[in-house]
Amino acid sequence: MNEYYKIISPLFSVIKDKTVLEYGCFIGDWWQMFDLHSPKKVTAIDPRRHPDIESNIIKYNHFVDFKQIGYESLEKDTEHDVIVCAGVLYKMSSPFHLIEDIVSRNPEHILFETTGRYEEKRQDIISLVRWEDNVSNRNWNEDIKRLQWSLSIEPRTVVDAFEFLGYDFETHINIECEDYPSKQKVSMMKFIRK
Repeated sequence: MNEYYKIISPLFSVIKDKTVLEYGCFIGDWWQMFDLHSPKKVTAIDPRRHPDIESNIIKYNHFVDFKQIGYESLEKDTEHDVIVCAGVLYKMSSPFHLIEDIVSRNPEHILFETTGRYEEKRQDIISLVRWEDNVSNRNWNEDIKRLQWSLSIEPRTVVDAFEFLGYDFETHINIECEDYPSKQKVSMMKFIRK
């Protein structure tokens, strides 16, 4: 398990024996950490099926159900105890719709990663290197606009949105992880339903 996962792993104790919905699973690289915390079941969604996910689908099929769909297409009547959303907010053209969708599913806990550190007022633009894979078949100018808009949302604004929609901010961990360049300026936040 890499340094990043070791840092945030304590927040994931809430998934033990719970059903989990993971937004934007990408290649399933979080599933190793999930496995350490023994969830009952994980439904992992992503609109793209990255070639590197195949080995993880096989390895973790005892508790992970991967669906190649975006959150907008996921049926609303499924219930999950915990929702995990990381590496997704900065890709959204409408980040608040993502937050509303998460809340509409009424989980007990939400684990949500934001760009920037919780205590900071202003965010720095992160390295665009992490976008290289995500923009290969899309309009670069549109992606830059989306990135700038999403990064302009302060972590405190994310907290305010969840609190307004019925969740209490419980805690967070700021990530300072040298071996994972795209995660050097993020906060993993934990919310609980009021």
